[in-house]
Amino acid sequence: MLVKVALRNIRRSVKDYAIYFITLLMAVTLFYAFNSISEQQVMTEINESSHMDVSTFVNEMISLFSYIIAFVLAFLVIYANSLLIRRRKREFGMYFMLGMKPIQVSRIIVYETVLVGVISLALGLGLGVVVSQLLSFATAAIFGIAMPDYQFSFSMDAFIMTLVCFCVIFLVVAVFNVVSIRRCKLIDLMNADSKS
Repeated sequence: MLVKVALRNIRRSVKDYAIYFITLLMAVTLFYAFNSISEQQVMTEINESSHMDVSTFVNEMISLFSYIIAFVLAFLVIYANSLLIRRRKREFGMYFMLGMKPIQVSRIIVYETVLVGVISLALGLGLGVVVSQLLSFATAAIFGIAMPDYQFSFSMDAFIMTLVCFCVIFLVVAVFNVVSIRRCKLIDLMNADSKS
């Protein structure tokens, strides 16, 4: 029953969830594309055409910036989610008035987060693979490397890293949602629209 309520809420609040979904989609796409650069065919071509090992340097820089990007993306996802929760506080107050317990409302929010997260993760990874191929061509153009025998590449390391990173972010978001709903009082939820 709670899953049906979550699905109905997503359909009914499609404008609110569109912001959250697009944020997640762009974050997953960029994270995968950024982390797959080192395994692209163009990096092998660059190493063969130059005297220094560029891929080692690129791998070190990517591993350094991956943590920074993951932190920024986590902050962005948590912020978009908190905005979504703030806009729906009155709705959650209505659930409490109808007799739902805080654990049930928290489960609805977790289901909504997981449903939107799984869809955005799947689409974001697919889009990330496409963007990474485009980045490969852009990198080849920057370095002036011709790639007549281009081969499609899929980075399993970037895929796993993206999957793990966003599973951790979704877990943090779910915990944040549960804690924020449990700490709210019914009167605060019902008067949430009147607060600026």
